[in-house]
Amino acid sequence: MEKCSSVMQGVVTDVDKKSDTRHGYYYIAYVIFEEAHDMSFETPSVRHEYTKGESVNIHYAPDDISDYYINSAEPTGQDVSLIFTLVFMMIVVSVTDIVRGKQYRKLCSGQNGSEG
Repeated sequence: MEKCSSVMQGVVTDVDKKSDTRHGYYYIAYVIFEEAHDMSFETPSVRHEYTKGESVNIHYAPDDISDYYINSAEPTGQDVSLIFTLVFMMIVVSVTDIVRGKQYRKLCSGQNGSEG
């Protein structure tokens, strides 16, 4: 994204709406450059709902126009929240295992002490 320092205006010509049973809908927008309709671009699957005819900014690398991104086509916050949730769950599981391990060692050392 840092290399994409040039900007041109585009128009959304078509939108594909994809359904994900767990996360709702995703959209893929097909965009053309306003001044040269033979130049077309496509967004990745994103949560932003594009509409046909919508104007968007196409950011591209001056030395390679195939290196581009389109405004509102960034990954969603839902992806980030999923990562935080998974990390939190891993921490909880790790702490639980540590606590159970200490309790088990304490139980074992108590049983060994009573046998003597």
